[in-house]
Amino acid sequence: YVLTYVSVVFFFPLFAFVCQEKPERIKFRRIFEAAALLCALLDDLAYFLGVKHFDVSIFSIGGYFLYILLGYELSVLLQKYKGKKYILISAGVYLAALAAKYLLQRNIYLSRGTQIDARFVWLQSFFCCATACALFAFVYLVMGDRQSKVINFIGKRTFFIYLVHRMVICKTHDLKLSLIDFNGGARTLGSELLYYIEYGLIVFALSFILGYVFELCYNFAVKKLKQINAGKAH
Repeated sequence: YVLTYVSVVFFFPLFAFVCQEKPERIKFRRIFEAAALLCALLDDLAYFLGVKHFDVSIFSIGGYFLYILLGYELSVLLQKYKGKKYILISAGVYLAALAAKYLLQRNIYLSRGTQIDARFVWLQSFFCCATACALFAFVYLVMGDRQSKVINFIGKRTFFIYLVHRMVICKTHDLKLSLIDFNGGARTLGSELLYYIEYGLIVFALSFILGYVFELCYNFAVKKLKQINAGKAH
C-alpha cells in the first residue's frame, strides 16, 4: 500500500501533464480512462465466467492511477452539471452498481464457494469504479460549497484507514465468524446484509481508531524532533 502511494509521487509529472483542460490532453486523458474502464469490465466478465486465460489488465493502467484521473475528471464535469436531477442520477447509479456488485459476487460464492477471490469488491473492478464515482458525485452535488467538519475530519485520515484496514480484517476473523452465527448463519438476504453492515462498520471504526492513534503518535514524534533540533540550534 505504501509503495503504491509513493509511486503516485513519481508519476506526478505525468498527472500534471494530462490533467489540463487543453483539447489534445483532454482527448488523451479520456482515451486512457475509457481503455482502463473497458479493461476492468472485461476482467470482471472473465472472472464471472471463470475464464482463467483471459487477462487484459496489461493493457490498462494501475487502478490507483485510474482513480486519480477519474477524480480529476469528475471535479471538472461537476462544475457544469449541477442540480437535483444529477443528484438523483448519481444516487441511482450508486445503488445500481452496489446492487450489481453484491448480486454478482453472491452468485460467484453460491456457485464456486466462498474461498474464491472476491473480485467484485476490489478497487480494480468496474463496478467499484462506478460506486466510487457515483458516491463522489452525490456528496459533491449535495454538499456544494458547504463544509462538513465530520467529512473533512474523516477524509483527512482515509490514508491511515486504508493502510490498516486489511490488518484489521485479518485480526478479526473470529469476530467475523461470530457475527455470521449471530445473524443466523447469514442464510437469508436480510441477515446477510445485516452482517455486512455490522462487520463493515466494525472494521471501519477499528481502522479509524488505529489510524488516528498512529497519526497522533506521528505528530507527537515530529513535534519532539523539531524541539530537539531547535534546542541544538541554540
